[in-house]
Amino acid sequence: MAVEQAHSPDGSASNDSHTLTWSVDGSRFELQVGSDAARLCLPDGQLIDLTNREWAGLANAIGMVVKTPKQVTKPVAKKQSTQEKGTNTGVRWTEGDDADLLQRWSNGATLSELMTRFDRNEGGITSRLVKLKAAPTREDIRVEDERRRKG
Repeated sequence: MAVEQAHSPDGSASNDSHTLTWSVDGSRFELQVGSDAARLCLPDGQLIDLTNREWAGLANAIGMVVKTPKQVTKPVAKKQSTQEKGTNTGVRWTEGDDADLLQRWSNGATLSELMTRFDRNEGGITSRLVKLKAAPTREDIRVEDERRRKG
């Protein structure tokens, strides 16, 4: 669809109006839009004059009859669910939690079991175990967890 600037009879550009032209199957249509009304020029020469309010009503009616395809958009990355994140993420650990965490880890609990028990994500559990000196690094915790799950 091409959009052309409309001109007033004296040839000066009009800021209040513009002309839209388009073709369908080789037939040319022209819509002359003014500030209060618009005129549609059909390919066979017929003219349809309506107020802008009438055109808006017609456009609404056409929208109910002719469904335009929805624009395809890329899916938005999902935020981590509360289960993946853990509802206690960001909540301070208590001394009791620390003692319980160390005891369970020392008794052979897996990260999955600890995540469920403390309602925290894996990163939170492994970071806390390192802070409590259960292992030197988070990777050491993960390696031990894998051994426990296989073993």
